[in-house]
Amino acid sequence: MIRWRRKTDGFEWHKHVRTTIRIRREHRRQRIEEARLLALEGMKEAGRAGVAVGSSWLSFVDRLVRSAAYSLQSGVRRLIDGLPAVWERVQFYTSRGLAAAWRVIRRSAEVGAYALLRISRAAVQTAGRGLSASGAMLGTSLLRACGPIQSRGVQPLLVLVGVIATVAALVRLVSAGFSADAVLTLVIGLASLLAAALPRLLGVEIARDDHWNAPAQPALQRGRPAISWPSIPMPSARMMGGAAAIVLAVMAVVGGGWMIWQGANQLVTATASTSLFSRTVTGRAEAVSGDILRINGTEVRLEGIEAPDPQQRCSIPGNRRWRCGVAARTALGQSVRGQTVTCRISGSDDTGRDLGTCLVGDQDLAQGLVRAGLAFAETGLFTKYDSDEEKAREEKVGVWRGKVERPSEYRARIEREMAAAWEAAKRRAPGGCPIKGRIVSGRKYYVLPGTVDYQRVRIRTRRGERWFCSEEEALAAGWKRSPRS
Repeated sequence: MIRWRRKTDGFEWHKHVRTTIRIRREHRRQRIEEARLLALEGMKEAGRAGVAVGSSWLSFVDRLVRSAAYSLQSGVRRLIDGLPAVWERVQFYTSRGLAAAWRVIRRSAEVGAYALLRISRAAVQTAGRGLSASGAMLGTSLLRACGPIQSRGVQPLLVLVGVIATVAALVRLVSAGFSADAVLTLVIGLASLLAAALPRLLGVEIARDDHWNAPAQPALQRGRPAISWPSIPMPSARMMGGAAAIVLAVMAVVGGGWMIWQGANQLVTATASTSLFSRTVTGRAEAVSGDILRINGTEVRLEGIEAPDPQQRCSIPGNRRWRCGVAARTALGQSVRGQTVTCRISGSDDTGRDLGTCLVGDQDLAQGLVRAGLAFAETGLFTKYDSDEEKAREEKVGVWRGKVERPSEYRARIEREMAAAWEAAKRRAPGGCPIKGRIVSGRKYYVLPGTVDYQRVRIRTRRGERWFCSEEEALAAGWKRSPRS
């Protein structure tokens, strides 16, 4: 049998391949070594070149530094050598400048002092002449004013106004403390009494039937010499005397009128509040508003205070607002809840509602509201809560925490805004009738301009809604005012 044999049999390939690879690796290693040696030699050459360049730069810098040091040394030496001469020149010119400045200042002071002395003398002389002339004119004017003061009916009127105003102011100051109204009234009273006593103080005698333009004649009284005033031109004296008389008359009339208008009602109220003239209402109470209570079906308004309007909002720091009217009503309601309230009725307010002072035990409800900053004290001669309001204002409680708007001011502002809103709505409404009649759940309501719901209400005529020109027209048609209007 013939046996097949491969041609490669007997040839050792693995040995041949291994030897070839080894030879190639050796050649590659030799080439890498030669490249490394060449790179190393290049780096050495570059280093030698760098060292040469650095040496040359160091040599240049050394020469530059030495040159600069030499120049600086020379400059310093020259500066030191020249300092004495410069110092001498500085001293010379400085001394001359100071001497010249001192001469200017001294001369200016002498001239200013002389001018000031002359001006002061002239001012004193002018002031003396002015005071002398003013005193003469005032004296003559006062003398001429004595004529109308002593005329029939004027002097008793001044005495009456002065006595009433002075007594009322002193009573107010003693009972309720310091207040602007009491001080103003006291000033009016004292001024009226002084005007009434002016002729006697000046020692003037004048005939009762003389015309008020006739000059008053000083006379001897009780052994005292008559007052003598320097002569003044007659027209100026007549003018000043008339002016003084007019001022005194206006002061008496206006002051007395103010006192009567401001204090008469309060005086009557204060008198009626005594047990001799008042009646009493007692029972459980509920708060209707911040200053109104309902006791056994009778509404009583707290006397001497004014609470914020129920819809009023007050400002506090931070541009925020709070419902001060609701807060006042809540505080009053909490004060009377479960308590027996006693109200001493002293009269009625402008709406006919009873007016009185209400107590829970010995606690004055109105005074508590004012002290808490939830109500305002009424102004006038005979009010009794001014000091409590002043204390609340100092402590910055309640409405006094921010910008204060009294209820009367709030209502006046709302009226102005409502009037403006009404006029604007009339210009836009059909036929100039601005009231909107709307139907809600079959109920007919009318909404007024300027209220919360007015802008968002849309009239739908197909549902029977309509416009009205006045509230009377809406009421006559059977529509009711919206609760939010």
